[in-house]
Amino acid sequence: MTNQLPRFVSWKPDPQAEAVDAFSRQWNIVKGYAFPPFCLLGRCLSQVLRQQVPCLVLVAPVWKSQPWYPLLLDLLVDFPVLIPQSPNLLTWEGVSHPLTHLQLGVWLISGNSMRREAFHAKLESSSQRLGGKTPPTSTLLHGESGLAGALRGKLIPFQHL
Repeated sequence: MTNQLPRFVSWKPDPQAEAVDAFSRQWNIVKGYAFPPFCLLGRCLSQVLRQQVPCLVLVAPVWKSQPWYPLLLDLLVDFPVLIPQSPNLLTWEGVSHPLTHLQLGVWLISGNSMRREAFHAKLESSSQRLGGKTPPTSTLLHGESGLAGALRGKLIPFQHL
């Protein structure tokens, strides 16, 4: 059993689960939390957009090279939070996840365009020319600049725990 909450949807039959297969459910009627298998992240983001989910707390890796990452940034309604790295962060039955240097973030996302635009309006514009070479910085965070990314020329910084 891997659930952390009293009500949950499982990816396989589980007698304590409310349901099996989260994609067969309506997400826009619950306040949800999701930490899906990484291969399903794109599908989860599409579900949030398609069903106009008002709010979902999503735990997902900071993988800027993934095709779903721009959509993740577009769905944000608050500043993402970085989870401190730890080799034992993800374990199951005493076995650690093979991606030991995995950087996870907590992302508050929404399919509601008005909520997203309100958040985007709070972001600071970048003075950097988009597509240009990234300037060196002294505030590196495990090889990163401390930014989740940029959206329409505006920077999205991470919050830290």
